[in-house]
Amino acid sequence: MIFIYKNRGVLIPVYAVLPTMIFAIIANLLKDFFEWNIEFNTNIIIGIGLLFSSMWIYLVKGDRIKVDGNWKGIFIEHHFYYINLEKWSYIIFFIGILTIISGIFQIFNLI
Repeated sequence: MIFIYKNRGVLIPVYAVLPTMIFAIIANLLKDFFEWNIEFNTNIIIGIGLLFSSMWIYLVKGDRIKVDGNWKGIFIEHHFYYINLEKWSYIIFFIGILTIISGIFQIFNLI
């Protein structure tokens, strides 16, 4: 598979998958160690992880350098498949919201 990226854009898959995996591991550990009888819905766990990853992508979208003791913002293009990081954060946020909504529908058997 060919990845089309520029600068930090190559990290979009890492930014999207890593918080989701960490949140799933934490939810599983909470269930195992505290012996909760709650049945976690996978879609809700993945959706919350995607919300955290969208916030992470939004926070790392810009670059700053220190000039004469002051931090200045600079513009460097970060793209993944010709979409910049800010738009990726919005896309992943929207996918996370849809995933949480589908998990809620599965809980209440509305689908």
